[in-house]
Amino acid sequence: MTDSCYVKASDTNEYLAVGLEDGTVHLFDLTRNAGKSYQKPVFKTKKAKKDAEDLDETTYKQFAETSYEHSDSVVSVEASADQNLFISASKDGFVILWQVKSAEEANGDDLLHYVTEQDVGEPVTKAKWLTSESILVSTSAGSLFISKLAKDS
Repeated sequence: MTDSCYVKASDTNEYLAVGLEDGTVHLFDLTRNAGKSYQKPVFKTKKAKKDAEDLDETTYKQFAETSYEHSDSVVSVEASADQNLFISASKDGFVILWQVKSAEEANGDDLLHYVTEQDVGEPVTKAKWLTSESILVSTSAGSLFISKLAKDS
């Protein structure tokens, strides 16, 4: 794990967003699993249906979703002030804005919704929210950028 943050989709849906060195962002459901420890789920390889049925379903109940948008290590994960949006920043030079939906909003679809991305052009070392629409990004070259993230309607 390289970074994590608490995100809240509604009063009844709480998640932990975790950025990893392999470029993935995992979403863990804290609502159903309060107080339990978490193991990194391994779902990167596709298994035949008969193998998938052999998995112990209770082992992975806390796991909600994974995103494979980044192509290098995720170095920063930061929730917005209202905690229903978060950004992930990576050594690949991209900062991605995410929205987390409640189970009711998702209605069987993905909980983790890609909103937009910003290409910084240099490996990112950290990203922080400044306002509800702008972020501060630092890079490995020592540059600082203030960027507005346009949210899709």
